[in-house]
Amino acid sequence: MYDPIVQPAAGQNAVFVVPQGYRLQLKSLFATIVTDANVANRTLFVRIAGPNGIYYYYEHPFWFAAGETRTITIAPSVSLIAHSITAFAAVWPFPADFPIEEGAIITLGLVGIQVGDQISQINPMLLSQFVAE
Repeated sequence: MYDPIVQPAAGQNAVFVVPQGYRLQLKSLFATIVTDANVANRTLFVRIAGPNGIYYYYEHPFWFAAGETRTITIAPSVSLIAHSITAFAAVWPFPADFPIEEGAIITLGLVGIQVGDQISQINPMLLSQFVAE
């Protein structure tokens, strides 16, 4: 299932809630991140949380500079790629067969997000499974 995540307002992290009655597997994630020109040093994170707390959290080890535009591609067990003039890569330690339960909240965000930061063109590749009630 291919399902775009709604672009958040500037200064907000991107959030997707797994619909009731479904279980998902996140296969890949693509997004563009533009950082505010006034403040440097933000890091990218992915968090999956549910009613019992945080199931998964990963913060990328490299910094986003002020006034930078990066297009990121994330997929389990491969290097996280952020295309820009100062490209970097790091393995995204997300298990390939990790079920994300109904009601869980998937957040793609920036630690230290600023009012002018923008996360856009967010496109995940999700496999869905209907869960009978």
